Order: sequence, then C-alpha cells, then structure tokens
Amino acid sequence: MAYAQLEDPTGRLDVVIFPKVYTQFQNILKDDHLFIMEGRLDLRRDLFQFSVNTITQVSLDSMIKNAQDAGVYDANEKITRKQKVVDITPVASDPLEDDFGPPQPKPAKPVSEDWQENPFVIEVPANIDMKMMEGIKQLLTQNPGERRVEIHMKVGSEIKKIKLPFVIKVTPELESQLLMLLG
Repeated sequence: MAYAQLEDPTGRLDVVIFPKVYTQFQNILKDDHLFIMEGRLDLRRDLFQFSVNTITQVSLDSMIKNAQDAGVYDANEKITRKQKVVDITPVASDPLEDDFGPPQPKPAKPVSEDWQENPFVIEVPANIDMKMMEGIKQLLTQNPGERRVEIHMKVGSEIKKIKLPFVIKVTPELESQLLMLLG
C-alpha cells in the first residue's frame, strides 16, 4: 500500500494506492518517472482523496510528441496562467416574487480572448454532497467543448482546486443549470 500527495501551484491532493493495485504496479513506480493514474475522487473527512485504480508510465518525450502531433505544443508556453473565475452564486430574487422560483443568473460579463487559456471555475460549498457532485459532473460531460474546467471548494482557510480531466463548452444554458443545481 502507498500514500502520496500530488501538488501543483493550485493545491494538494492526497493519493492512496491500495495493496492490490500497489502489488500490480509497484515495479513501475520509480523516482523521476512520469505516470498517468486513473481512479476515483472521494471526499473523506472534508478533504478530497484520489484512490488509484491503474497506473501507466509515460515519458516526457512521448507527451511532447503527442502534443506536437495534435498541434497544441508550444515550446515557449508560460507555466503560470491567470485564472478567470466565473461566479455562479444565485442572484437574490425580487422580494415581491415567489421565493420558490428558479434562481436567476447574473448578467453575463464580456468574455475576453483569453477564455481558451483560462479555466471555467465552479465554486462549490465545502459541505457539498456526492449526489450534487455527480450532478455537476453529468452536466459538464453533457457539454463537451474546448474549455478547461476547475472546481474550487473552500476547506478551512484554504481553497482546494480540482482540475477536471475533460473540457467543456460554456453556454448560458449550462451556467443556468449549474445555478439551479447549486442554488
């Protein structure tokens, strides 16, 4: 069995490799090697934990070649990027209207040209349950596109940032559905 932490400038994520999986892949787990890990993200004691199911060793050279073949490799690419945060908190309704109506989305702000580089950020409450997270995942996977997406969750005094492994198309309908789900 093995425990680890993945860390980047946006935060840390605890990783656990259970004995059966560890036994299967221990021969490729070496220092200074790159891996792709597939598994499941769980919420344990108010913290996210990634449980590994499979591990594939990759080389940096093959990753660069694949990016070049796909036309997305830029040798001069900056490592740090600004993030565009899109607030999907419901707008308070008019006191004269029925409080049970659907939440109203905030007016859309003009989107700059940098939307392709910056992720679409969804801020969720720390006490979110797995059913709601599954609902968010379902909405996002139904809207494939070219925009990276992150989920931000405040845990204690830190904001945990989760980069999702797929890209989406951000539309007013998607934003409205997310508002209704998180409302």
